[in-house]
Amino acid sequence: MATNPALNPLAPVTREVPHTVSPGLWALAWKRLQSDHVGMVSLAIVAAFLPLAYALRGTWTYRRVILRGGSAAIAAIAAVWLVERALDMPLL
Repeated sequence: MATNPALNPLAPVTREVPHTVSPGLWALAWKRLQSDHVGMVSLAIVAAFLPLAYALRGTWTYRRVILRGGSAAIAAIAAVWLVERALDMPLL
């Protein structure tokens, strides 16, 4: 017994998807990142910091000094940036 797929709501729907040749999202992202020197330096800093932070995560020094001090420094930088952008006046 053949069933009509148009009448069966549970039948899988197949569609033709046109295939275009693309170098891929990651390849395009890497190519753009290579031309962006600030992005490459930022990526290098994060790549160096993450294993170090993971290794030191349980120590007293990391929790008291690095985590709190780093958070305070990031908050201060963000506050200066916000004031500079909101009031359109350079502080640094």
